[in-house]
Amino acid sequence: MDDYEILFLLYLLRRGGIDAEKVLDLAAKRMLSNGEAHPPFPEQLSHERLLSMELFREHSQRMADELRLVDWEPRKLIAPWTDELPVDMRHLLWRKLPFLAWRADDGPGGQRLTAIGPFAQGGLGLIWKAKEEPARRTVLVKQMRPELSDDAGLRHRFLKEGRIGAQLEHPNIVPIYRVVEHEDGTPPYYVMRWIQGRTLEEEIKQFQTGALNEHEWFQRLRELLQNLIQVCEAVSYAHSERVLHRDIKPMNIIVGDFGETHLLDWGLAKLIDDDDEVPSNVSIGNDLGVHETVQGSCIGSPAWMAPEQAIGNPNIDERADVYGLGATLFCILTGLPPNGLGKVFSIKEVIAAAINDPTPHPAKIEPRTPKSLDAICVKALQKETRDRYQSANALIDDLKQWMSNEKISVYREPFTRRLARATVKNPSLSATVAGIAIAVVASALLTLLFSIDAGRSVTWAAMSFMKQRLPEQVRLTNLQLESLEKKMLMLGSFESVKSLLKNKSDDASATAPRYAISRFLDAELAFNQIVLATVDAKGIVEAPWIIQREDSVMEVHRNQLIGYETPWLGQVKRMHGQKQPAPQLLLSKKSDPETGGSTIMTHAICRVDDPDGPLGYVVAEIDLSLLLLNTLGVHPVGGSSLTTAEGKPIFWRNAKALTPAQAERILDQAPDVIDSIRHDRGEVCQTSRYTTFPFGWVVCATSIPYSFGDQAGRFGVVNLVDWALIELPKDVFVIFAASTAGLIGFIVLLSVLIWRFLRSMSGTYR
Repeated sequence: MDDYEILFLLYLLRRGGIDAEKVLDLAAKRMLSNGEAHPPFPEQLSHERLLSMELFREHSQRMADELRLVDWEPRKLIAPWTDELPVDMRHLLWRKLPFLAWRADDGPGGQRLTAIGPFAQGGLGLIWKAKEEPARRTVLVKQMRPELSDDAGLRHRFLKEGRIGAQLEHPNIVPIYRVVEHEDGTPPYYVMRWIQGRTLEEEIKQFQTGALNEHEWFQRLRELLQNLIQVCEAVSYAHSERVLHRDIKPMNIIVGDFGETHLLDWGLAKLIDDDDEVPSNVSIGNDLGVHETVQGSCIGSPAWMAPEQAIGNPNIDERADVYGLGATLFCILTGLPPNGLGKVFSIKEVIAAAINDPTPHPAKIEPRTPKSLDAICVKALQKETRDRYQSANALIDDLKQWMSNEKISVYREPFTRRLARATVKNPSLSATVAGIAIAVVASALLTLLFSIDAGRSVTWAAMSFMKQRLPEQVRLTNLQLESLEKKMLMLGSFESVKSLLKNKSDDASATAPRYAISRFLDAELAFNQIVLATVDAKGIVEAPWIIQREDSVMEVHRNQLIGYETPWLGQVKRMHGQKQPAPQLLLSKKSDPETGGSTIMTHAICRVDDPDGPLGYVVAEIDLSLLLLNTLGVHPVGGSSLTTAEGKPIFWRNAKALTPAQAERILDQAPDVIDSIRHDRGEVCQTSRYTTFPFGWVVCATSIPYSFGDQAGRFGVVNLVDWALIELPKDVFVIFAASTAGLIGFIVLLSVLIWRFLRSMSGTYR
């Protein structure tokens, strides 16, 4: 409608005599038709039979008379004629044609507004798209809804929204050019910049419903997060001006066609620490959606408001807006509001959820949500204000850190992620470290290959050597045992021994025989102890004489009763019943109460005969490790052991790197070797893997048959490679260190040359 048609409408309302409501309905229909072609307004009134042609001509003549007085400028008469209307008629006019409240107002410099058409409608106001003259720019006019303009509290909030918005000058806040309030009760309005774009809510809906692959999803997510950062910066600026928004949600954010972002609707804004809240008569009801702004004791949008807003706390601070920003981030990630998660609830139920429900995690709804971004969102949505980000700037810092692929304050990333970030951040250092690591790995691989080859060579050489020496060990063992048998027969024929067995009293006559036996022990280091034992008619075995070496001192013990635990007692009794028994060799186990293990004891037994019959027995405790000292030989690259026929080691020789317990575990890993001894299978060699070195222990064994008197038996001989006696590990380390140092040096030199080349090139093209 042009100025003349508006003036004609006001003239009709002033004169009366018409159906005002129907006339205004027709005018409103023309206004909302968005530029459709219509006949002139008076002609349309006549066509609708709301005005006769005679009255039209009469009213037109009288209007012309009044227009002459104002130089035919109808705009000058619109405001006065509006004021002349009765109050009820003015309210009806504003309800039907609300734009008339500002249509006739002139701004600074003669600025005039011409309505183009309605743009949007909110809880408090109507938004019109208008043309501002003479600047000829398109603007938006937000006008308070006429039916609410009589509520003092809502009118106060509307004007505060305009005034606060006019004070905030930020690229992401829509500028407000002027705020207009009339004293005659006309609905107030304010003029702001025309912005084009879509709401963030629409952008999120498209993002959530689009068929995006993984890469596209993350790319679009980063774009939306960039929009959110701009909103956070606008909120941070507002906080610096001591202004709270109190209604941050995706539908109050506009994203322009070129990525610009604006935070709208400051209708619930308030100054921090300002208690100037005029109560309104509007209360919470169930007739509004949970996403819409409600007003009353609880101010905000239920699905997006902070818990402290939900309980109606009037003393909220910046952290309530931080919650709104976190709620918007949650919606970007999941497509849902955090309070109630988009389920169909009443407003009161959603408010209860905002207060009582636990903080939601977006990653549980959208699995593609990065853990660090999930942590940012959860931090911003904490129920307790002390647990949230304490300012919008803190949230901005973490969002920007995340966008820059840097660490954030609320999430400790795994080591691999931190390492990857450090690599990207320091490419030169990372390349050098990687080169050195490659050099070390390459050196290690080369060294390992050399070591394996060398180890195999040494292994097979040692195995061949040990196989060759096994026959010699068998021969020498039998020679030593034959020598031991002869020594026992010699002891049995000693007159000194017979004298002591005949004369059991410790008088002067026993001195010389004892001395002779002591000298024998001094000469034979393998003999630890000699026991002269007798058996009486009742079969009781006694030891009238025990001569032993203790710490290189000969000790003599007299008249010892032999108990049942004595290992050689049974053998003596068996020999006592024989006519001419041969010397016997006895191997027995002795338990060690301290270690819980056992050792092998060796005794040689020989009967002492007299023409009148047997006098007694010589029992010698033998140390086989000394007796067979030279039998096993010196092993140049390992250790040797003499075992029983069951494979139980009697002693080890030359095994510097091994304890007996370790040696036994090595043998446990070579069962074929032990079986070869137990079952007399001849020479067997096997590799055992009980080692921390990359090579196995080479173990070879064979059985040694022996005869002692009329007794036949078997020992076992075990030979193994003792790597402590081989210089190969040391050689391997030297080779590894040398090759690593050489490769690192080469990489450093190459890096320096490349760096100098690139620097010279950069100087050339500078």
